[in-house]
Amino acid sequence: MTLQYKITHVFCPLQLPDADDHSHANDLALSEAVCDSAFEFSGHLHNPAKAHWECVKKLLQNLYEATRLQQLEETLVASQLKSMTAGDVVTYLIRAQNAAVVFRRGAGETIAESFEVSPTAAAVMGARGKLVCSYPGPAIAVPDVVFEDTVFRDELAHFLCEMDKDSLDAVPTSRKAGSKVPEPRDTVHPRYITELLTGILRAVGRPAGVQRINKRIGDDVLVIKVVLHTTLARNGFGVDGYKAFMLFFMNGLAREAMDRGMPDDVLHWVSAKISRRLTKLGESAPDWLSDSVLQTCTGIRNLLDSRWEQVRERDAFSPAWNPLSLNFLPDTRLSLLDGHQYISDILNSTHSATNPVNSVTGSRPRGDLDLFLSMTGDFFGDAYKTDPRITLYDVERLVSYGIDDWVAGVSVDDTVTACEKLELLASKYSLAARETYEGNPEDFSRRFLTLIESWIAIDKLVIRQIPMLGEYSPEIPVSLLQRLLLRDAHDIQRFCLAYDYVRKRHSGARNGWSVFSDRADANSFAVRYFNQDVRLQALRDRIVNAAQKAREKKLLELRESIARYNDNQRRAAEMNHDHVSAGRGKKKKKRKQRCPRCRLESSKIKIAVHEWPLPKDPCRVALVVFELNRPVSFDMWRSVVCLLLLDICSLPLKQKDPHTCLGRYSALHSCHTEHTRSRITLASDAKPVIQSHYRSIEVPTVESKVCVNNGLSFYYYDKQSEVSPVDAFRTVDISGACSHQLPPGPYQILQRYLQHTDHTSNEVLCRQADCDKDLSTHEFTAYGHLRSGPSLQWLNILREIRANMLTLRRDEVHMLFAQAASQAGPVSDEGKLVWHVELEDEHFCNTLLGELETLASTVSGNWLEGATMETISLLVGRMLSVASAIQDHSHHKALELLHTVREKTFNWVLDLCRKLEPTTCEVKKEQLRGRLCDLAAICRSTFDVGLDIVTQLLDSSRDLEILVCCAIVIHNNIPSQFSALTGVSRLLMERDCHLSWKLADLVGSTILEGNDGFDLGIKHTWPGYRRGRRWKRIGTGKHRWFITKTSTSSKQRSQQVCFDVLNGTLLVDGRPLGRLPDEIRSDPMFTLLFGAQTPDVLPSDMAGMVYVTCGLVNEYRVHFRMGTNGLIVRAKKETDLDIFELIPSQKLGSDLPSVLVENHVHWFNLTTRTMEARPVETLWKSSPDNWRLHFSPGGHSMTKGDARLFDVRSQTWQMLSERLQPLENPRNLIITLESSDTVSVNLSRYGLSFFINDDKELECRHPRGMVYDEKQSAGTLIGLANKLVLRPKANLVDDGVWRLVLVPEGDVSFTWQDDHVRVTIDTSGPAQKRFLYQIFRIDTDSGCLVGNATLASNLYRAYLHALTSKPSSADPLTQRTGTEEALSILRSAACRSFMKVDARSAKLLCCIAELTARRTWYPKHLKCMQTVHWLKGLPVASQHCGFYVTGSSIKEIQQQQEVFHGQSAPLFKDFPPDSGDNLLLRAAIRAAVLYPQASQIRLLSCEYDSVYEARDARLSSADELRVYNTALTVYNWSAPKRPSKDSLRSVKSWNGILPGVSQAFQLHYNKDWLSPDLPAIWLSMYDSCRKSLTPKHRFQLIFSLSAMVYTSSKLEVLAGALLAFATMPQFKEEIPPKYPKYDLSDGFEPSQQALSQFLSQHAKPLQGSISLEEYNEQRKRQKDEISAKATAAWPCMKPPSGDFRDYSWYDIDALDTDLRPLFASCYRNMKLKDHLDRVESILDEKASSTSPESHNKEITSPSNRQPAYSFAPSSQGHHRANWDVSLEVLFHRTAPTVPLNGMTPQDLWFTLHHDNYTPQHHPAGRSQTCGSTQMSQLINDLHRNANSTLRATYANELQQSADHLSHNQATLEVDALANLVESFRTHYELSRGRYQSTLRFLAGYLGPQTTSEHAVYRSGQWPRITVKALLGCLASKSKIPLPPDWRVCLIAFAKFALEYQRARRMLALAKNGQAEELHKEMENTGCDGWEAESYADWLLIQISSSAASKQTLH
Repeated sequence: MTLQYKITHVFCPLQLPDADDHSHANDLALSEAVCDSAFEFSGHLHNPAKAHWECVKKLLQNLYEATRLQQLEETLVASQLKSMTAGDVVTYLIRAQNAAVVFRRGAGETIAESFEVSPTAAAVMGARGKLVCSYPGPAIAVPDVVFEDTVFRDELAHFLCEMDKDSLDAVPTSRKAGSKVPEPRDTVHPRYITELLTGILRAVGRPAGVQRINKRIGDDVLVIKVVLHTTLARNGFGVDGYKAFMLFFMNGLAREAMDRGMPDDVLHWVSAKISRRLTKLGESAPDWLSDSVLQTCTGIRNLLDSRWEQVRERDAFSPAWNPLSLNFLPDTRLSLLDGHQYISDILNSTHSATNPVNSVTGSRPRGDLDLFLSMTGDFFGDAYKTDPRITLYDVERLVSYGIDDWVAGVSVDDTVTACEKLELLASKYSLAARETYEGNPEDFSRRFLTLIESWIAIDKLVIRQIPMLGEYSPEIPVSLLQRLLLRDAHDIQRFCLAYDYVRKRHSGARNGWSVFSDRADANSFAVRYFNQDVRLQALRDRIVNAAQKAREKKLLELRESIARYNDNQRRAAEMNHDHVSAGRGKKKKKRKQRCPRCRLESSKIKIAVHEWPLPKDPCRVALVVFELNRPVSFDMWRSVVCLLLLDICSLPLKQKDPHTCLGRYSALHSCHTEHTRSRITLASDAKPVIQSHYRSIEVPTVESKVCVNNGLSFYYYDKQSEVSPVDAFRTVDISGACSHQLPPGPYQILQRYLQHTDHTSNEVLCRQADCDKDLSTHEFTAYGHLRSGPSLQWLNILREIRANMLTLRRDEVHMLFAQAASQAGPVSDEGKLVWHVELEDEHFCNTLLGELETLASTVSGNWLEGATMETISLLVGRMLSVASAIQDHSHHKALELLHTVREKTFNWVLDLCRKLEPTTCEVKKEQLRGRLCDLAAICRSTFDVGLDIVTQLLDSSRDLEILVCCAIVIHNNIPSQFSALTGVSRLLMERDCHLSWKLADLVGSTILEGNDGFDLGIKHTWPGYRRGRRWKRIGTGKHRWFITKTSTSSKQRSQQVCFDVLNGTLLVDGRPLGRLPDEIRSDPMFTLLFGAQTPDVLPSDMAGMVYVTCGLVNEYRVHFRMGTNGLIVRAKKETDLDIFELIPSQKLGSDLPSVLVENHVHWFNLTTRTMEARPVETLWKSSPDNWRLHFSPGGHSMTKGDARLFDVRSQTWQMLSERLQPLENPRNLIITLESSDTVSVNLSRYGLSFFINDDKELECRHPRGMVYDEKQSAGTLIGLANKLVLRPKANLVDDGVWRLVLVPEGDVSFTWQDDHVRVTIDTSGPAQKRFLYQIFRIDTDSGCLVGNATLASNLYRAYLHALTSKPSSADPLTQRTGTEEALSILRSAACRSFMKVDARSAKLLCCIAELTARRTWYPKHLKCMQTVHWLKGLPVASQHCGFYVTGSSIKEIQQQQEVFHGQSAPLFKDFPPDSGDNLLLRAAIRAAVLYPQASQIRLLSCEYDSVYEARDARLSSADELRVYNTALTVYNWSAPKRPSKDSLRSVKSWNGILPGVSQAFQLHYNKDWLSPDLPAIWLSMYDSCRKSLTPKHRFQLIFSLSAMVYTSSKLEVLAGALLAFATMPQFKEEIPPKYPKYDLSDGFEPSQQALSQFLSQHAKPLQGSISLEEYNEQRKRQKDEISAKATAAWPCMKPPSGDFRDYSWYDIDALDTDLRPLFASCYRNMKLKDHLDRVESILDEKASSTSPESHNKEITSPSNRQPAYSFAPSSQGHHRANWDVSLEVLFHRTAPTVPLNGMTPQDLWFTLHHDNYTPQHHPAGRSQTCGSTQMSQLINDLHRNANSTLRATYANELQQSADHLSHNQATLEVDALANLVESFRTHYELSRGRYQSTLRFLAGYLGPQTTSEHAVYRSGQWPRITVKALLGCLASKSKIPLPPDWRVCLIAFAKFALEYQRARRMLALAKNGQAEELHKEMENTGCDGWEAESYADWLLIQISSSAASKQTLH
């Protein structure tokens, strides 16, 4: 830790400690390191300089000796001050005061300098760059006559040591819970040194003019640096000498870090720092120092390079490859370790013909309300698991009918238990209903109404127990109830009662009173309850008493700790230090490791604070205590309210994360009682003091800092939803949950018109522009108008039915009518639904019914109008729900209309049943099934009326027949998965379920009565049904199942028939008729085969199978049986004997590749013993393209055509999969053997394929010609685990074909592993998932990866470069770090020239921005510290600020472009927030030293620096001047001319105990003088002052009295008096009384009041026969006489008790006992007063000897008015020279002449000419083709028909063009190319050699030359001399000014690069026989027709695109 500490505080690396790392051992190690360096440094100096250096060595030696002690020691400081000679410097760090003091001994005087050590946190964090500080602060010259005075030095040493250990009021403080606590996050004000000490020293000396310096600092000042800098700047060494030594010191630390093998980031940082310091020194650096720094930088670089080499070797590793060792054919035998046994079992299986029978006797009995309202909720849980929907219905039914009676039966004693039961049921029911009723507003409304009734029940119970709850808001707004959708008459009645109850509760509550209010006052519920509950008050008292005892114990601990601290200090002062010789011939000693004194001094004593457990405010105390033990019933009430308003009605809110909840607060945890169902608690975002950084404090300290107030600020908090209920209650809304949601389509835009009623007709008309193109505007307006005005809805319904503007067959229209007819709205005071009053109007009802009848007859011929019929049924049912309408004519008319709808829809149901039977197409069958279910539900909806009406209907056998038949039809045709239903179909099914449960009891009774309609209904669905025995109920009670047996005949046996009245299930002999059981339909294998389809089934005729499909499924009959281990499925064609059994995929998962398991079905042919893996898309079709498994005893194999699959466990599979594992999981490969010798590997998810070629290499089919590279390193992206490097085949290597790297796209993660980051890309997922991948070309010429030009590709490449960066080492390919490469890509035009950012690019941009370490203020409101959230697993230097900056700029470009193309979804919602307030800039400036300087981003300049106005320069003139005047007066040892007597008046006015003279009192300074307790020490101070001697005590009083007046101007008068006591000889003999104490409250003589009181206390009672009047008279007379005698005897020490013996009415002995202390005290006080009077007279004599006029004249004399001290900080601006090495700086060198060697393009032409290459030209008229003849005819025709100048000109120019073509067209013989390839190869090699040698030459020329430059180069800070960097300087947008000679040089180099690229292209064209393209390439010489010097950008475009320009383009 010591080395890390030295590195941290000297080099200040990027990642700093999270906490204070200061310790004495660390400070000592740092001081010792500097001292050792000074001694070593002197060995390199010559003799004259070495002599000057001795003072530095002594300075550092003394500093080390001072640091060696835990705190400054007086004897050491005094000794060092005494030993100073001219030229010596000593310095002391006064740590407790954040100040340093420097003493410089000169000739005749000693200069004392002081300065502030650490700036304020606000100043540090407010500066973007460095702080420029002036040093030193105040400087005072003390003459030798004073400094050589032993007493002065001792007192100065004593003062400094006291200041070093005392924590005074200069410590920053903050308010915490009303208490003032120390603030350790800020620095101490240095005023006690820079002001108090300055004022004292100025009195004995004079202000000194010293040379001040400016230093740029970060956040901490090393005192050593300041003292060395100021010292060396003045003694001849100068600033350069200081910098040289600091570099020497830092170099030593860097070498130590290297030797200790510290992490790369530390070594890189220190290397960069010392190389920069060497550069700053320039030529002034000694050669030996430069060489040493270079040696260190080189050593660090070698160490980093060796580590980097190891990482690169691991990255390049490839798995073992030896295909010759493989035996391919045996490896294709499949092991089938898991599937073998399963397949064997199905081949050998035998099946019993016995079919299982379903049991219906085990059905769950229906519970009553008492069972549901249990304390455990187990009955509800078990019931819900068995049948969720029926359980919910049971709860709703039981609550609606029985909750009021249940509440009425609860006794007062059982209230708590009843509330617990209600809350538990409400919670469980709500949670279950939320999942089951999702998306259904009608079910949601029933759920909400049920919960409201539960809340009403618990509200009644709690108010009965706690009546005052009725005065508080019920919290539930009545507006919520208005949103409910209700149609049933009973539900409406419940709703009206609940609405009225809630409304009355609101009216009975006080305005604004809420039990959830965070405000605590006299009206708060908790406060009022507390005030009347003695249990809570007793709890409060117990808490307070315990806290008081704990506080007393803490105060005792504080006193003991202070005593222990003082004892330690005393014992340490009595000890001496143990030393050992330091060795190495140095004249200094080192402290022993176990020095007893040092151990004692270094032991810190800390004490934990005591936090009062309760708030200060009494009301908040009551609130907290109430919540510690609140009433359980009230707690349950709150939980139900939160359940309603937070869980159901509240919009999503941002969750809170409070620091402390009441239950977790340790101080009150033992007093907290919490119910398991409780939700509401108190929470606090503020930390308790005992958990904050204020939790402990160092001793010594004061009581107020140890015993603090409670720091919590409580508010109400819901633990379940994690929000504040007060905030959430403001946003409650259920309009969305209580509204039908329109599906996507033309009507969806109308959702708000369906959901709300507050829109106007005009608003709808104005929004016609929103009408969908598939919807007419008339229907748009009609739809919007229907709910425009809540009271007009029924009138609008009537109008729209007559107008017929709405398409009633549409589900969206039905939703609209259902919403309007069902939404309850407000309730009037008479209990009527205000929105539905028209339904009580008989005329309106008759009119509406007439329109509905007409509508029903209109649509009765088309079963596609089912939605219309459902709307009619719903509206009529809603009319019948109005109780007042039951007896009128409209009631009977409505029943007739329902009968009409019922009959018509039932006929549609029967028609569809008949249509369904012959249908064989499963898709069409499913469509018919869905329609049939809908129509059956619509038909049954006509029974959805009141129970009294249904009872009449079911008396009719026809109606019962329809009801039962449709129930069975629905059950037989509904999908197996209820969730498969959508839209209105699901709504209809859920309505029908509710209807079935509602009518279950009634239907059951009708069945038992023998109604024939029941049998007729069954007959419709099962024509073979024969009525036999009478139906009876299974079991007892209201069981859902009924059973009978059919009649028998001679040919038919009797069958058992069961029917479930709740869901329409019909079982024949225990099996469903025509329908598979639910357990089969819900099986995953069935779902895989059929999805949501449910084929009709019959009993199976296959052995061992139970069911078979009625129809053919793609030519197969499918058989089913539920076995013990799951579903068994077999398939067989009618014309084929083969039987196929479906093998579960999980049985093959480990035996076959996932690609052949997932999304495949595996049919095993039991006849041929083969298994075919068919894709799910063609699961019923066999294909030769499918893989087949051959199951045979000799060995299993899997083939597809000639290809054989390798076993996944084979050696071949393992060897190949290991090579490709970076891209793909081995389970997702398909490795095959083709044609007995070709091994292929398919990566189907990537679309890639590989094979083993003839050279036994793993070759890729696309891209072609590329093979697996044994060296799997791309030279970059080192550490990326998921990459595959390919190289060209051997015959392509020399042809300029680049290597490739394949990188998959996916989610990226990173971890730290083996000295480098490991980056992985998530390639997991299903085997059929398609993966994209990037192909990057490894361009070794340009030194980069080249991908496609898309924004996503560039961002992905940048992201990977950034993650895999090694900040301390460059990638071999790019010659720069990954961070630099990533930023280069992000700043390039490729990432800024885009039209639109897609989602992937936006995600990548967010990921890139997140690489910048997030910085936040801590705490947020103070902005004095920052928290850096470093990314774990990524080097800190890789977390570059530029990632966020560049990412933000690209994001801004996209956001600016959104105005043109719009944006449908927020792309950058995950983009990290801006740190703001310069935090990012500060970080960038600090980190800039690590990266090679780019001239366009100069973060290291001074423009970001801030000048710090140090607190040592902001002196308080009044305080310092007061100190100066007092100290000067003391130094002159003269009393004030007119000493004030106010001090004595103050003494006389004190009331209380005044201690006497203490002999232990001393005049030495201590911190008590800063705030003296004057009554406690006054007499001791007086006595000590009067006995003081000038030589001994003058300097003591200078420090003591100055400290006293510094803190308060009021004490200046007392200080003058004390000085008079010390200086005036008259006081030498004025000895104060020697009593130990004085009680001034007794006065200076016994008072009559005191005497009277004592006499009254000791009067004897009335005795004997004396009368009362006489008794009173005698007692009064004796009292007056006693009082007179006592007064007459004064003054005396004792009362005259002997004179009182004659007084019989008083107890004289007792009176004497009480009067003795009084007389003694008054006598002592009198003596003290006499003494004070004499003192006062002496002062009066002194004052009378000086006239007021002369005194005032002396005061106002200019010579006596001393100005306040001030000084001017260093005015020298800190201008930082630019020492950064950049390309711009390097280009100041003279440009070299580029060596021109190798073959030129002209040389190539000459060579080819001699190689018989002759382009052949065809002159005009020769070898004319048919095309040229036609061209001539065309031109001739144009000439003949040219009737204008334009046409003639066109004909002439066309002729010229044709002539040019025929004369100049050249051909190249293809056969001749084979002979020319070597010539082109030679030219290519020469061009490449010239290009590469030139690049090396330029890199060497621009490389380091001097020693300092070599150091910069070795530290990694040298500019990157790469192709891209050099050629980029030619760009017109380059910000690097390029001198002309360098421009010529770089253009010449660019031409070499261009020719090199051209040579590579020509070689490739020649090898491929592309003669024509080769000829064109040869004709294009690169810069033909234009000057590269003038068009450098075009030259760069050619190079970057790797294609030469054409003259036509130019």
